[in-house]
Amino acid sequence: MELKRDKPSDYLEMLYYDTVNMSPDSLRMLRNVAGAEHIMLGSDYVFSGTPQPLTEPVREAGFEPAEYQLICCGSAQKLFFE
Repeated sequence: MELKRDKPSDYLEMLYYDTVNMSPDSLRMLRNVAGAEHIMLGSDYVFSGTPQPLTEPVREAGFEPAEYQLICCGSAQKLFFE
């Protein structure tokens, strides 16, 4: 892995992110920076008391079906099991 980069933002695409407490606008911005393959559905379990379904902000962001699938399960599956 090449670690010599010009600026800190060059590393953002190397990290993985979860969707806990993100708005649809934030999720779209994150997708543009890191890609849907680096975003995973997050729950903040046991502390989450939110009445909305965990996938609601992801659905409201208006992603393509393939991106929605990556965020809801595909990214985590690739990171942890492949």
